[in-house]
Amino acid sequence: MNTAFLILLFLAVLHFIYEGIIAPSIRLNLRYKLFSIRDDLRRLRIVHGENIEKELFHNLQSSINNAISLLNRVDLILMVKVHMALEKDKALSEDLKKRMKLLDNCPIEEVKEAKAATNRIVGYALLANTGMWVLYLLPIAIICSFIEKLTNSLKLLIREIICMPESKITRIAPPEEAMV
Repeated sequence: MNTAFLILLFLAVLHFIYEGIIAPSIRLNLRYKLFSIRDDLRRLRIVHGENIEKELFHNLQSSINNAISLLNRVDLILMVKVHMALEKDKALSEDLKKRMKLLDNCPIEEVKEAKAATNRIVGYALLANTGMWVLYLLPIAIICSFIEKLTNSLKLLIREIICMPESKITRIAPPEEAMV
């Protein structure tokens, strides 16, 4: 009981340190990188002018602004909610495809790189925001993996026992005398 308490106390302290110090520092660093990408995008708009469509520029800038504002809320629950919303709302899904196609058709490679960098940063935020879940989910994943391997091994052994000729089975495990 004392060991379980100490483990839980250690996890609580570790979780507190991660959520209170480490994750906010990571998110702040990512936020600064997003500001830099947005500044680069604005510079590209000035340099390339009309080669970057106005709608594309506004969409991409809006995407970066969304990433900045959602940085601390990007987690698995948000991912599931967005996926469900896209499945349910076909108009939203079509609008998103249109916005993506607009980006794909842009002739300026730096604009595409800005979007890719934004995606990477949001992915890092997802990892940072769900980082402590690893401590809780890893033991469960290991146990599930072990159970799956054990189940597969047992199924294979059962199949082998059933398929084995009777003469071989009686040699391995001789029959017990009939009970009276």
